[in-house]
Amino acid sequence: MFDLSLDQLLPPMPDDTSLVTFTIKVNRLRLPDTVRVQSIRITKAANRIPLASLTIIDGDVAEQEFEISDTNLLCPGNPIEISVGYHHQEQLVFKGIIVRHAVKIRDGRTFLDIECKDEAVKLTVARRNKYFFGQKDSEIMEEMLNAKGLAHEVQTTQAKHLEMVQYSATDWDFIVTRAEANAMLVVADNGTLRIKKPDFQQDAKINLVFGSSIFELEAEMDARDQYPSAKVFAWDSKELELREAEASDDGVSGGLLDTGAFGEALSAVGSAVSAIGGALGLDLLGAPPNTDFTHTLGLENFPSQHPGNLSGKETEAWAEAQFTKSKLAKLRGTVKFQGTSEAIIPGDSIELRGVGQRHEGKV
Repeated sequence: MFDLSLDQLLPPMPDDTSLVTFTIKVNRLRLPDTVRVQSIRITKAANRIPLASLTIIDGDVAEQEFEISDTNLLCPGNPIEISVGYHHQEQLVFKGIIVRHAVKIRDGRTFLDIECKDEAVKLTVARRNKYFFGQKDSEIMEEMLNAKGLAHEVQTTQAKHLEMVQYSATDWDFIVTRAEANAMLVVADNGTLRIKKPDFQQDAKINLVFGSSIFELEAEMDARDQYPSAKVFAWDSKELELREAEASDDGVSGGLLDTGAFGEALSAVGSAVSAIGGALGLDLLGAPPNTDFTHTLGLENFPSQHPGNLSGKETEAWAEAQFTKSKLAKLRGTVKFQGTSEAIIPGDSIELRGVGQRHEGKV
């Protein structure tokens, strides 16, 4: 048993949640009340373009028309904003553009299906070829985003490339690939693209407790995604020898001839990863149940190799990226709870309580 106050048992909520309200704006104008919205579904995930789907009742068999569809109100290309809340105390949860407009007739019912995407969808269509010289990955990503006029926040990376090639890849795929190589996540939220490393030390935005605020939960651990460390091998063409870098809970080592402040920063990241593991009960020695599955499959490290001449900073960043993915995969699942007054987006932390020692803690 544990002793929790009411504030700890329930996530932040308005005083009255008896009436759910929403506002949809297209071209900055509120959708008329005559437009009957049947459902709204919004999906946001790291390394994915946010999606909003609207189902609107439309179509008149007697008049042989789809009145709303026949206007330019919900035409592809129009900017759209969706706010939700309780009793008209609402907050913006989606901002983007309409990309698909479809009418459907099923089982005697007629409706309009509208699909919207974040403006970052502009990065996903055309495959491009381009060379970049003497730039860091963060500088390359900022250049690409500025070219599309997209608002962004990009964490500075360390390695500077003599050259980097984008070959037959969309700007979005290329950005996600370079972000992943630097242990970073790409999160699009209401028109702003944030590219940064996951913050394992942040405070949980809300607490979710079994029996009071959790409606549904599925959580799992899989030993196949866990390994003691990640090791990267590359060839040093100048010294004619193998270059190695290894990332673990103790930080990142090898790869750099002179680690300096960057090596210290990477070590701090390793400590942050270890800290979140402790919050999940991963490093509590002697505390049942056992949640350390890194040696279950007899793996000493997760190896990755590259035949090219990667710099020390590149090999360390790659090793850190592989190990970070393993740590993020430690606990996976879904949780359903009532909408709160606190906006939750990919990259935020929440805390699970009362769901067993293996799965509770910050996630």
